[in-house]
Amino acid sequence: MAAFEYEALDAAGKRTKGLLSADSEAAARKELRRRRLAPLSVARASERSESGVLKALVKPKGLSEEDLTGVTRQLATLIDAGMPIEEAVGLIGGQADKAPVERVLMGVREKVTEGERLSEAMAAYPDSFPGVYRAMVAAGEGAGGLGRVLDRLAEYLEKAGALKRRVGAALIYPGVLGAVALLVVCVLLVAIVPKIAEQFDTMNMTLPLLTRVMITLSNGLQASWPVLLL
Repeated sequence: MAAFEYEALDAAGKRTKGLLSADSEAAARKELRRRRLAPLSVARASERSESGVLKALVKPKGLSEEDLTGVTRQLATLIDAGMPIEEAVGLIGGQADKAPVERVLMGVREKVTEGERLSEAMAAYPDSFPGVYRAMVAAGEGAGGLGRVLDRLAEYLEKAGALKRRVGAALIYPGVLGAVALLVVCVLLVAIVPKIAEQFDTMNMTLPLLTRVMITLSNGLQASWPVLLL
């Protein structure tokens, strides 16, 4: 069964969009009418996402790192339990809360149904499944241990995500501290240094190099702060 994106009107005349699985476009329209929806447009998800005009205007969203981690973990669990790949991908896609996840997985399921291997089906969505990821899936398929490979991939993605979150949290404090320090320096250069420089204007003396640099920076910042702000 293929995945079809549709736009239809419900009984109240409200436009609704979604994704459904059907054997053909006619079957998809029939299913929409069974759901009491008036179809406005129905197209294969793969064809719509690969349309040249649409792709040039709006690039379809793929799976985020968090989505990929969740999908990988679910696939590993279902395939280890003995569920066929096609059914596992379709089940996860059908239960997805996010439209991009549902669209990608239904597209992968369609290609697997047509006889392609899982890694080959994923290659149609390089923005969702990185090359290294697909290579490991292909290795698992070749060795007959796809479930174990997906389980290891899920563990790696979970650890990488946790590390990224810890690094991000650790950088918050120095980032805030650096921003405050920069703000303090800018205030000093704009508000304090000019007043001090006025006192040196009446003195017939050569100022130290560091003092001259500070005054030059202050004058430059006062003259160009609108540009720097932009």
